Amino acid sequence: MGSTYQVLLSHVLTETSLTSSNRTCSLTPSQLTRFHSLTTHSIIENRLSQIAGARLTQGNPNIADLSDQNRPTKLAEKYSELYDNEWTDTYEELEANGLNEIEAIGKLLAILKESFYFCHKTASHYWQNMQQAVTDPFHGKQTDMSQDSEVQFQQQGASFQSQSQNNQSHSQHHHSLAQGDQSQFQSNKTDQSKSQHDQCWEEADQPKSKQTLRQLPDLPIEYSKQLHDIRKTMAVDLTHVVQEEFIRQLKKNDPAVAGMEKGIFFIKKCVELCWLMGIQDPPLCLVFECPAGSRFNKDLFRAYTKGGKHVDYPVWPAMLLKENGSVLAKGVAQGCA
Repeated sequence: MGSTYQVLLSHVLTETSLTSSNRTCSLTPSQLTRFHSLTTHSIIENRLSQIAGARLTQGNPNIADLSDQNRPTKLAEKYSELYDNEWTDTYEELEANGLNEIEAIGKLLAILKESFYFCHKTASHYWQNMQQAVTDPFHGKQTDMSQDSEVQFQQQGASFQSQSQNNQSHSQHHHSLAQGDQSQFQSNKTDQSKSQHDQCWEEADQPKSKQTLRQLPDLPIEYSKQLHDIRKTMAVDLTHVVQEEFIRQLKKNDPAVAGMEKGIFFIKKCVELCWLMGIQDPPLCLVFECPAGSRFNKDLFRAYTKGGKHVDYPVWPAMLLKENGSVLAKGVAQGCA
């Protein structure tokens, strides 16, 4: 806490001097001292309050923002509605296309599973890129001098040479000496410029393992919280982008998907839901592990059409608040004796 206080205090002094300079022109020295003291104390309190709030809420799914329409409990409601509505419609479509009960259930489960892993991987990469964009000005790449730099060096050399020629016409007495010094100077500068330029490109051509690794600063927790909030806000607008990319890849692997009218709508809803699950902090989790013959876990699953002590086949996964977390929505499985 001591180091955090010192960092905040240094920022506070700068902010105070910039924002309150106009207000303090007419104050007496004692009033000025008290004004700065109160302003500094207020700013520090606000910043420390932000840090405390961020530490309390970041990564803690038990504290929910009730104004968030995509908070975990709301997503659990949408998840149940997806099974009751779109899943049922698509199941009927698959049966009408000749699939039996187990085949149709298996296909729907596979679509949800692919959506889940695709969206969680995309959300993870998205978060890593956001953090890198904030903490790494080079974004993982080395900035090299452009080819224009060599042109500029040559133009500067030509300018020096032109200036030297003009000076020669004004001083005939030192003509040969000035010409010799200028030639030596031009040669040394050109060699130095080319050497620096060549060295820069040689370093760029080296494998990444040989390049110097930059030590990037850690993202302060209050800024990390703000970045998480930005990601959640942007994720809603990016949903259609994730949907289109997933469907494009799915059609490439399974061309029959293109002929599923109701199925496409089911796929879009799966991707939307899984995407919003993936950008939570921490991400929500689906439990697909429900192998046939295993003991029926009534804490995670409810019966499909038949109950029993063991699982015949899984139908719909359970939703958890986080990995190994509490149950938000039970899954569905077919039971057997």
